[in-house]
Amino acid sequence: MIGETAHSIAQPVNRTTERPEFRYIVLHPVIFTEADWIRYGCEYFQKRGYRVEVFEVTEIIRPGATAAAANDSHVSTGKARRVTSLEQLEDAFQHISEFDLVLCNVNLGRQSAAIFHLLTKYNIPYAVSTLSPVPFTRSGAYAPQIGLVGYLCLKTSDFFGMLHRLKTQLRSTLASITTGSKVMPPRWWIRAGWCHNTLGSMGVQLRRATLVKTHSFDVERALDASRAPDATPGAEPGYAVFFDEGYVDHPDFAYADMAPTVSFGDFKKATTAFFERIEQDLGLRVIVAKHPKTNPNIARDLYQARLDQDSGTLRLVSNAGLVILTGSTAVSYPVLRRKPMLFVTMDRIVADPHFGPFTARMASWFGQRPLNIDHLPENYRMTIPAVSEKRYLAYEHAFLREPDAEPGPIWETVARHFEADLRLRAGSHQFNPPGPA
Repeated sequence: MIGETAHSIAQPVNRTTERPEFRYIVLHPVIFTEADWIRYGCEYFQKRGYRVEVFEVTEIIRPGATAAAANDSHVSTGKARRVTSLEQLEDAFQHISEFDLVLCNVNLGRQSAAIFHLLTKYNIPYAVSTLSPVPFTRSGAYAPQIGLVGYLCLKTSDFFGMLHRLKTQLRSTLASITTGSKVMPPRWWIRAGWCHNTLGSMGVQLRRATLVKTHSFDVERALDASRAPDATPGAEPGYAVFFDEGYVDHPDFAYADMAPTVSFGDFKKATTAFFERIEQDLGLRVIVAKHPKTNPNIARDLYQARLDQDSGTLRLVSNAGLVILTGSTAVSYPVLRRKPMLFVTMDRIVADPHFGPFTARMASWFGQRPLNIDHLPENYRMTIPAVSEKRYLAYEHAFLREPDAEPGPIWETVARHFEADLRLRAGSHQFNPPGPA
């Protein structure tokens, strides 16, 4: 049976006037929330006529991480299946057919390599997506505010990061040659923006995939909001919004088996004093947009009356006079709404080998050097940074949507590519996929 399934997947599509069962299958590396159900197109494909199946593979990659990461804001949807062993996953893979669209959200690495080897073993075409890209690997253009020394440090960091990823890619390639365990490349790479890293463990595979150009998750959400009857009008400069990024309590620390970047006490002391300076110097009250995965109890203790858990980040940004952030995927909202941004950091963030460079790189795309709120001089007076259309547009094209990206909704675009591929292999007008959602 195993051999027959693997063989059938590689064959041309069966030509039949009967509609086969189409499935949309998601392999997800962490807890799959109700928001993820919508975010990754499950609701859309269900309406389109697909049967949707989601597999949480967290326990295969890092046993015990699911329980450690869960909190009141980060809860698995009851529609996902938790897979705890490779045997369970292999059993599911044996029943995958050519009519199943598989989205693999897992990054290739030592702990997850076995999942990719199973995809390869059963010759399963799969898609990968990069729909919340941020500048992890590339800094922005020079600006006087960054300073020559700061800019050279960023570019040096970019260079050594590239060398590290190249080393990782060479090690991965060598391992696949010596062990004979090559990883099959994805059939499709669903991508937002042009600025992506194609070096590293998945580098070779990504370059061999069929590119599907679309826009980011946040662009889609902003477009949906603008079409809504209660769409929010332009800015009312009565407040500044601060993006909580969960530095004190984020599930990703549990997934990575890391301690939080900043202690609760240090973070609360620094941000409280900083918010007071913003309110004093700019006359803008500070409202905090909670990260969707931050424990709500910790967020309330951190931010108290400034915390807003109901309005949503996009709506808060739409009406804000200033957006304050460290490094965040939600930067796309002020970019799309062309809101002024102020990038900030702290000693512990600067010292962190991941978050320090990431925050500096993101700020550089907007011509800024992050303001260290641990060391604000008494005579320092806050100002609202100018919005540079050139820099905002450059970031938008690099990470949110390229000018030639397909304009339709993300998952409608993906479904169209998948079904067109099936039609091509069927070679017959009799092929009958599910209808539009």
